[in-house]
Amino acid sequence: MSENPQAKPGPAETGEFVKRLTAAQQPLGAYVYSMVGNWPDAEEVLQETNTRLWEQQERYDMDRPFSAWARAVAYYMVLAHRARNRRRRIQFNQDVVEALAHESQELGEHVDERRAGGSFEKFPNAKIFHDYRRLLDEMESQIDAVVVSTTN
Repeated sequence: MSENPQAKPGPAETGEFVKRLTAAQQPLGAYVYSMVGNWPDAEEVLQETNTRLWEQQERYDMDRPFSAWARAVAYYMVLAHRARNRRRRIQFNQDVVEALAHESQELGEHVDERRAGGSFEKFPNAKIFHDYRRLLDEMESQIDAVVVSTTN
């Protein structure tokens, strides 16, 4: 955020950081949800991600897109969450999480482009969440089918 990496951000930088963090909440929440698959866990990981972003705000370069940096931090927070919760019935393997992260990254970039062009209002947030949920449901069905076929 500043030329001296040890320096704390000033009020103007902090204000701009808060604006960017606030604006990123819905797309970042959708991104996290796409990888964890349920709202309670997504909310928990999103909160942990927000805390980490806040703690590391002096590392953020204000000249770069906030959403890309925030998604990178969220990705690692999801991995940490998965490591803590390995005993759950369904856990996506690392390849699935990486595929979801890649797809979400592409969608996030599309949303960022539309927002920058002023046409974001035409892209309903509900559709983002619906598409992620549908994708996760399809993947869960495929995983269940593989589990059933290998147990018979």
